[in-house]
Amino acid sequence: MSRPLLIPIALILLGALLLATNLQWVSADTWRWLLQLWPILLVLLGVELVLTGRASWGAAFFLLIVILVVGAVGVGRTVFPPGRDSRPFGTPLLRAATLDQPLDGAREAEVNISFGAGRLSITGGAAEGYLSQGSVSGDQDDVRTSYRVRAGLASLSVRTDNRGLRFLSPDASRELEIRLANAIPLRRLELAVGASEVEATLSDLQLADLRLQAGASRVTVKLPTRGNLNAEIQGGASSIVIHVPPNVAADIRVDGGISGVEVDRTRFPSTNTTGVPGLGFQANYRSPNFDSAPDRVLLRIQSGAANVEVR
Repeated sequence: MSRPLLIPIALILLGALLLATNLQWVSADTWRWLLQLWPILLVLLGVELVLTGRASWGAAFFLLIVILVVGAVGVGRTVFPPGRDSRPFGTPLLRAATLDQPLDGAREAEVNISFGAGRLSITGGAAEGYLSQGSVSGDQDDVRTSYRVRAGLASLSVRTDNRGLRFLSPDASRELEIRLANAIPLRRLELAVGASEVEATLSDLQLADLRLQAGASRVTVKLPTRGNLNAEIQGGASSIVIHVPPNVAADIRVDGGISGVEVDRTRFPSTNTTGVPGLGFQANYRSPNFDSAPDRVLLRIQSGAANVEVR
């Protein structure tokens, strides 16, 4: 391969890797592991000096990018965004023999779920004395959990590993079903999903805060029927449908890019729209009785190339 082509090809590979990360086909956490490989660049330059008597930064950079791409596809690790993990630094994740997690004295909880390719179902209805119950269809060794309780607050993390090009093969996709406790308050539920089909029926949960990041996913979310909820939803190349229960008032703001947004304006009249839909805009919708409603949701949606529907 001619040397003038090395840098452009390396940039193409790097761009493809970054795109795969944004779509959560490759783990964002994988970068932290891959960056430890930077000394390979010095090794490659040294080898070239020994063999040719001169060093080419372009060739070394190209080989380093190839190693990064191969490593990212091969390692896969988790798709959890950096900073989202509630575990103390250094606490190992355990391979999940079961998704049944007793409360162990917890009076409230925070739950983090990171899921790559496949189908994910989240509902309420865990048995008394449990924070979560669930099952995995597929490679159970790729599902890892961690759990701790401090001063009555439980932190549960559920992650899936995605090695290789599994996301390209629907037959290899796993199915994960999780039931969460209705009986205790959930301070926060965080979901990071990749190339997935997600059904989150949160109707019966006592949920205060919802954070959802969706890659190339089809997502349906049914919000809780009671309480005050703050919800932030970020969609990439996604299709997202959000069901607001009939008794729940909503204040909705949509920040959109190249996206399509449909909101039920009979329930949530438009209060303000700026920008150009399809290019970049902000739209606000609000229930007439929002300020006085006992049950309500403050909903913030950031959509890239996503189709979003609020019913």
